[in-house]
Amino acid sequence: MPPVWFQDARLEICQAVSELNGENALFGVVRSAKYDYERELYFGSAVEIRTTIRKIGNSSVVFFQEAWQNQHRAVTAETVILLIDTVTGGPSTLSETSRQYLNSIG
Repeated sequence: MPPVWFQDARLEICQAVSELNGENALFGVVRSAKYDYERELYFGSAVEIRTTIRKIGNSSVVFFQEAWQNQHRAVTAETVILLIDTVTGGPSTLSETSRQYLNSIG
């Protein structure tokens, strides 16, 4: 379930960046994802997801996320998310407003 939890934790950020880039922009397309499972996760115990931004590129952002359970880090993820132009289907450049927003939550 960690990939779904990590995606859910990024959702608000992705929606905001899409809106900041205009009507033909979609931010949230996964370019790559790497997961490292450090501990077992237990059903019935709460999981906290921590999200930070490692790098902001021209049309992509690298997110670093952690899943914590019972005061222990259980899973880490590094995910590259792309901004796509929905008309052309290709990458689109992040607007300055998007960069400012991403830097503010970094």
